Parts: sequence; structure tokens; C-alpha cells
Amino acid sequence: MKRILSAVLVLAFAVSCGWSLSIVPKIGFDVPASVRGDNGFAAYDVYGGGNIGIEARVGISKYFMWSAGFEYDFSRHLIDTGKSWNESDFSFSPLYVALFWAPLSQWGDVKPYLKVFVGYNVLASVASEVAESAEGSVNWGGGLGFEYKSLVFEFTGSSSNGKFKTASTTQEIEYRKITLSAGYKFQI
Repeated sequence: MKRILSAVLVLAFAVSCGWSLSIVPKIGFDVPASVRGDNGFAAYDVYGGGNIGIEARVGISKYFMWSAGFEYDFSRHLIDTGKSWNESDFSFSPLYVALFWAPLSQWGDVKPYLKVFVGYNVLASVASEVAESAEGSVNWGGGLGFEYKSLVFEFTGSSSNGKFKTASTTQEIEYRKITLSAGYKFQI
């Protein structure tokens, strides 16, 4: 899956290099959320956290653009519940592609847009007395954003899936979060 996604990203950028390209480094804050799983893994609340990321955006028309990006999520801590996974930290970091639709792109300096994305969590980690390792899986989501001149602001919701491996089982988990992020667009 990782190789296929990487090949698609390389080919897409090679084909679209004639269009406008911009690089957008971003910083974000994730509001407190929850993580759920199967095989007896209870739902846990998760403290909010931060992330940093970068997107390479390519304009394909007046109303559409697409991007490829990476987001590094800082470790999340499960809220103290007294359950077996108490005092656990985890993190997912996706590599993704996104499609943007800006139906009101002619508003001058302000450009609102809708964004949908799908990717793969290439980095996954867990620090716990219970889990031995973590591995990533599919990441998807969507949201709203706007550009004001070169400033970028986004409000997105996403779902990161993965696995926590213990000595005896593998737990499929899903981490859903809401992110508020800001960035700066460098036109290349």
C-alpha cells in the first residue's frame, strides 16, 4: 500500500508540473477526542495535542486543486480512567493526497474551500505497559478552509486507523479527531 501511494504521488507531480505549485507548512491543534477499538479495547478519551505538517498544492483549474502532504502528530495521552490501557501514549502520522474545491475562488484575497483527503499512516507509535508496538493503516477526512492572501486556515475532521499489538492480541483501533490549523502558502 505504501509503495502504491508513493508511486501515485510521484506520477501525479510529474504530470502536473506545468500548473501552479505552492508549498504550505502548517501547525495545528487537535481538540480532545477519543480512540476506540475491537477485541475488548474500550473507548478512551484522549487529551488534545498538536501537529505539524506540510502540503504541496497544485492548482488544476480555477475551482479545483489537489495536494500531497504529510502530518506529524505529537504523542497523544489517554485520559486517566483506571483501565488497563491507562498511562498510554500513541501517535499516528499520515501521508495523504487531498482534493480541494473552491467554488467561491473569485472573492479576491479571500478564497474559501472544501477539502477531502485520504492517505496512509506511515508512522505509528505507542508507549504503553500493555502494547508492544503499533502499525498504521488508512487515514481519511475532510473539512473547510480558507486562504487570505498567503495565510491558510483549516478546520478538519479525520479518522486514523491502525493496530496496537500486545503479547497476546492485536487491537484494531480508530482515532477520530478535529483539528484547527494555520499555515503560510509559499508560491513556487
